[in-house]
Amino acid sequence: MDSFVLYHHMLLRDFVNIQNSSGYETLQSLGLETIANDSLRRDIINLYAYHYDALRKVEEELEATAFFTLFYDRFNALLAPHLNFTDSGMPISINLPLDLPADARQQLLLDLYHLQLNRRYLTFLYKNAKDQIAQLRQAIATELK
Repeated sequence: MDSFVLYHHMLLRDFVNIQNSSGYETLQSLGLETIANDSLRRDIINLYAYHYDALRKVEEELEATAFFTLFYDRFNALLAPHLNFTDSGMPISINLPLDLPADARQQLLLDLYHLQLNRRYLTFLYKNAKDQIAQLRQAIATELK
């Protein structure tokens, strides 16, 4: 109960994908053929042109991952009557169990299910990009030896 406000905020939080691609842009301006190793060049291009671009698009352009826009009003309409607030208006807890009509409960569960699926998808994409970065770092280290 003491973490309700934090979890409520995290549940519907949207993110902005910030990427520092200046090194890649510099490499592009010099010519990617500067990298003699074809596999290494392909992996660098793949990381920036595919993985990073996919993350940006999913985070910023895919409607299904606009959690705040999609769910904030619906969740709060259902939850607000069950919240407890401080005198200053800050939510501090929720009355449990939630006494929701069956259709509202089903909609809430379905929305939570979609949130979970989409967050897992985002986690998969980030893990995949992280793995690609680790492999690329190893390949660069090997190439520099």
